[in-house]
Amino acid sequence: MAKRRLRTGPTAALPAKPSQADLLRVVRLADPEAREDGGDIVAVDVRVHAPVEAEPELVGGELEQVWACRVVAEGPLPFDYFDRYLAEGIAFRLGGLSVCRGEVSDPADDDRGGPAVILPVRPTADELRTVLSRLEGDHRAETGDSDDAADASATDAVTENAVTENAAIADVATADADVDTDADGDAKPDAATADADSAPDVDSEADSEPETDAATVDAETDGEAEAEAAAEVAPAGGDTDQDDFLYTVGDIRILVVPEKGRPPAVQELLPFATELTAIELRGDDPAKVGALALRLSDELNGLIVDRWRFRIDAVEDLLPPG
Repeated sequence: MAKRRLRTGPTAALPAKPSQADLLRVVRLADPEAREDGGDIVAVDVRVHAPVEAEPELVGGELEQVWACRVVAEGPLPFDYFDRYLAEGIAFRLGGLSVCRGEVSDPADDDRGGPAVILPVRPTADELRTVLSRLEGDHRAETGDSDDAADASATDAVTENAVTENAAIADVATADADVDTDADGDAKPDAATADADSAPDVDSEADSEPETDAATVDAETDGEAEAEAAAEVAPAGGDTDQDDFLYTVGDIRILVVPEKGRPPAVQELLPFATELTAIELRGDDPAKVGALALRLSDELNGLIVDRWRFRIDAVEDLLPPG
C-alpha cells in the first residue's frame, strides 16, 4: 500500500504484526458483526486492511518496527468519524499509534474522553440521583471511616459554594430581567437567566433560601448530606445543551447527553429505542471511572463503551496494555 495512503489514514500503526484472529477480536468490540474478507476485516461499511510492514518514519520514529492497518470507509458511517475511532481503538488495544492526515497520536495519552453507559431510555434526574446516591454509599462503606470523613468535609464545602453561587446567579438574573427589555416591552433572556432556568432543584432551593450560611449547611441531616455528596446536580456548561445535567460522584463527573449516531457496539439496544442516551463519565483515574461505569451499567441495564465506542466488559479494557 502506498506510503501516502498510510499517512493520510486513518491508520493504526502497530509495534508488531497482529494475527488476523487477534485483529478480528478487537474489531468485533466495535462491531460484533465484523467479518473476515480475505486478509481484510469488514465492519459496517468500513474495511480494515490487512497489516503491512511500513517504515518507522510513518510515526516519526516513535516505533522501531511498524505494521500498519489502514481503515477505509466504503459506505455511510454509523456515526461521524467511525473510521478514525476504529483506527484509534485498534491502536490503543494493540499498543500502537494512530495516524490520520499526517498527524501521529498516541491514543493512550488522549484524555479528551472517557467511557459511557449507553441506555435505550433516558433516566429522569431523580432516578439517576437515587442510583448514584446508592452507589456512592456503597463506595464509602468499602473505603472506611477516614475516607468517609474526608469526603463529608469536601462535600460540605462544595454544597455551600453551590448554594451561594446559585443564589447569586438567581439574583443577577432577576435584576437583568427587570432592566433588559426589547422594544415591545418583553423581557429578553440573558446568559445568567438561561443558566438559572436550566438548573434543576438546586436552583429552586437557592431562590427560596438565598442566604444559606455555614451553620445551616452543618445542620443538615446525615441523610441529606450523603445524597448531595453522591450526586450534586449543577447546570451544564461548555458545549452541552441546557437540558443536559452534570452530576458528580466524588471526583468523577457525569454528563447525560443524547448519543449521536448508532454505534454498532450497542446495536442490541436499537430495536428498543428510537434515540439512545449516553451517560458519559470523566475522571483522572481510569480504574475508578471504569468501576463506577460497570456498576452504573448494572443498575440501569445499559452497555458500556469507551471513548471510541468499543464495548467494555472489565475495568482493564480502559487501561493501556502492558
